[in-house]
Amino acid sequence: MGDQRRVRVVSRWAALASALAIGLCHAPSVRAQGQLISKMVHTTWAGRDGAPQGISALAQTPDGVLWIGGLAGLFEFDGIAFEPFRPLPGSPPLSADGIRFLFVSKTGDLWLFFFHQAPARIHRGGVRLYGRVDGEPLEVIGHPQEAADGSLWAVLNERHVIRLGPDDVWHQMADPDRGTGHISKLFIDSNDTQWVIENNVLYRRPHGQTTFSPARVRVRGPAKII
Repeated sequence: MGDQRRVRVVSRWAALASALAIGLCHAPSVRAQGQLISKMVHTTWAGRDGAPQGISALAQTPDGVLWIGGLAGLFEFDGIAFEPFRPLPGSPPLSADGIRFLFVSKTGDLWLFFFHQAPARIHRGGVRLYGRVDGEPLEVIGHPQEAADGSLWAVLNERHVIRLGPDDVWHQMADPDRGTGHISKLFIDSNDTQWVIENNVLYRRPHGQTTFSPARVRVRGPAKII
C-alpha cells in the first residue's frame, strides 16, 4: 500500500496539458509562482515561426536543449530557433517512420522510440540503433523507463516487458499477465518499483521481486502513471 500512495494514474490529456504548460510558460523567478497567470509572460511558436508540426514527444537534455519529435522527425530548440537534428558523419540515419517517444537517460543521452522501427540513442551527436530483440520480431518498442541501476526497460509490441542487456539486445522479462494481454503503460518509480497497466489492470513489482501483483486498480482509457 505504501507504493500505491506514491504514484498516481492520470488522464493522458491532463498530462499533455501539463507538459505543454511547462514548455511554453516561462517564469522569470521563483516569485512568479505566486503571480497570477495573466501577469506572466507567455510565448508560443507556430509553423510560421519554424516550429515543426505533428508533434508527438518532447524532452529536455541536461544542456537545456528542448528536443521535439514527431512525424516530421527530430528537432532541437534552444529558445530562439528550431533546427532539424543532423547526426555526426558515419552515424546511421534516423528513421523517417515518425517518433513516438523521447526519453532522456540519467547519463544525458537522448533515446528515440519510433512507431515501427528500432530505437535510437543519441550520444554527443552520434546515433546508434538498438533493434536486436530476443523472442518475437520487433514491431514497435515504447514506454521507455530507466531503473535505479541505469538499465533501460520498455514494452515490446504492446505485449511484453523487455530490458536492454549489456549485449545491446532487448530481452523479454516476466510479464504481469504471462504475456497474454495488452500492455498500455510501464513506469518505474523512485523506489525502483515497476508499475504496469495490462488489460486495464494496474500491476506492481517492487525492487528485488520477480513477479507482479495486481494493485486493485482498474484503468479505463488512455492514462499516465506519475
